[in-house]
Amino acid sequence: MTTLTTTTLQTTQHILDSFTRGDIPAILATNAPNVQWIHPGDPGIVPFAGTFNNIEGAVQFFQGIGQSVQVTAFEPRSFREEGNVIHAEVRIAGVGLATGKTYENVVEMAFTYNDDGQLVRYEAFVDPTSLENALRLN
Repeated sequence: MTTLTTTTLQTTQHILDSFTRGDIPAILATNAPNVQWIHPGDPGIVPFAGTFNNIEGAVQFFQGIGQSVQVTAFEPRSFREEGNVIHAEVRIAGVGLATGKTYENVVEMAFTYNDDGQLVRYEAFVDPTSLENALRLN
C-alpha cells in the first residue's frame, strides 16, 4: 500500500467522521478547488441531487442536506481502495424535515483524489426512491 493510498483512506474516514459530527468546514478543507459532488435523484425533490461543482457547489450540496433531512443514522460499513478512489459503503437513515417521512439506504460512495491527496470527486451510487419518497410533499 502506498502512502497516497493510506492518506486517501484516512482522508475518507475523516470526511465521514466529520459528516457525523456536522463539521462541514472540515470536509470542505479536504476538497480541491475544482471538486465535484454528485448525488442521484430528482433535484426537484432532493435539493442535494445533481452535480455540484467547485467549493461553492459543495457548500450548496451540504446546505441542501441540512435544509431537507435530519440524518438519524450514518454508519460506514466497509472501505475498498482502487488506485486513487476509495469506495465506502454507508448505511444512512433519516427523516424528511418537511414531511416527517423516514428513509433508509445503503449508499456506495466513491471518493476520488488527485495526486496531492485532495478530493476532486465524490459520487453516491444508490437508488434514490426511498429518499425521494421521504421528501415528496404529496
